[in-house]
Amino acid sequence: GHPRLTPVLRKAAEMIGWERKRKRGTGRGIAFSYGDSNFCAIAVEVTLQGKALQLKRIACAFDGGLMIDPLNVEAQLSGGIIFGLQAALWGEVHFADGRPTAGNFADYRMPLLSDVPPSDIALLPGSELPGSVGEASTPVIAPALCNAIADAGGPRIRALPVARSLEV
Repeated sequence: GHPRLTPVLRKAAEMIGWERKRKRGTGRGIAFSYGDSNFCAIAVEVTLQGKALQLKRIACAFDGGLMIDPLNVEAQLSGGIIFGLQAALWGEVHFADGRPTAGNFADYRMPLLSDVPPSDIALLPGSELPGSVGEASTPVIAPALCNAIADAGGPRIRALPVARSLEV
């Protein structure tokens, strides 16, 4: 019943089609965060065949209070989603002889365009003081993704990155 949290959760669920029937092996997950005068909810839809995970869609609803530049807010949320996906799916650094084995981004698994599913972002109008947007969507993607994996019949992911447990 929170006046700002409930609408973002409802909107993200509506955008992902939460109430629609799903096929076997398809799952949906949702999560939210709040802080610094903003509320963000993300819903994810995945398919899982054996250990092969495929991300199908991402929906993000955001109430950041008074938004001075909505296009910039949307860009920040999109970037945060991709950054959070990288951390959730592959984000770890390996070490050998006390040094990281990845010396540059060429040696580190980053998301490709083909890794990022279609994403929709809804900005909910707010009248509260504006808050920072840069990190609003980053921490939300991992729990939404892991909830979707469990909903698809996969394992309950308790440690990241997901690539340790599934083929991504």
